[in-house]
Amino acid sequence: MGAGPIGVLGEIHPDVARRFALNDRAYALEIDLEHVFAAAIERVRYRPIARYPALTRDIAIIVDEAVAAGDVLDAVRMAGGELLREVRLFDVYTGAPIPTGKLSLAFTVTYQSSERTLIDTDGDMERAKVVRFLSERFGATVRE
Repeated sequence: MGAGPIGVLGEIHPDVARRFALNDRAYALEIDLEHVFAAAIERVRYRPIARYPALTRDIAIIVDEAVAAGDVLDAVRMAGGELLREVRLFDVYTGAPIPTGKLSLAFTVTYQSSERTLIDTDGDMERAKVVRFLSERFGATVRE
């Protein structure tokens, strides 16, 4: 499949349009889908539906205002381990009772195993690992 057109677009001849009772100008498009699919850079990826339920934990931390939420999000992903499936930032807050110059960030972290059902202690241990990592990296403290 070389370079070149992947399709053709053109106006339908007025005589043909009249035969089909098309009162306005009409157009037709033909696309060679094999060329389109061959040119696609990213292939469709999927993950099978999980056999075991997910477990979520919220993590709310306080960091210096200068710390970027995206950096913390990346750090949560890094510290999350093999059970981590998703991290979502759901709250950014400044103001009382958060000290001046500080920022509260809250995340929902989803864990899941492909081999077993996780129990609460699994989620608590994984959450503690992430909190410890954020404390070491950003001086974060847990917001109660």
